[in-house]
Amino acid sequence: MAGAKVAGKVEEAPVVARLRERIARVFAYLEDVMYVGLAALLALCALVLLGATALTLGRSVVGGGLPGSIVGLLDQLLLVLLIVELLYTVHVSFREHLLTAPPFLLVALIATVRRILVLTAETKTAAQARPEAFREPGGLSLLAPHAGRRSSAGAERR
Repeated sequence: MAGAKVAGKVEEAPVVARLRERIARVFAYLEDVMYVGLAALLALCALVLLGATALTLGRSVVGGGLPGSIVGLLDQLLLVLLIVELLYTVHVSFREHLLTAPPFLLVALIATVRRILVLTAETKTAAQARPEAFREPGGLSLLAPHAGRRSSAGAERR
């Protein structure tokens, strides 16, 4: 018997209902495995990047080049923060089995601040390298190809 009609709906046979439940449990298990793997990789990336940043900071302090490397160090630290926030987002998604907007909004905010910081530093570097380009009309248009190259490289990494 395929199923009885109850209030205009066809009721599933108990065998089909159990099969659906088993498949749903397998998918939930696979989702949990993926979240754990993703969290482990994100944590490893954050730790390695944090260690590399600490080494770079130490070398900059010892070598006396700290002022010139501050922007790069801050960029790396913001990337670590972004990875940690992604890890938190994975944690919340794993725990709740639900995607919520606030962690993603925080990640987007950190990514935006990081992008503004890098572009500002690149503009300053370009202005110091070719100050005459910024005095000419349309001098800022020289940055457009550079900015486009950066954003397309970022899109490839995602």
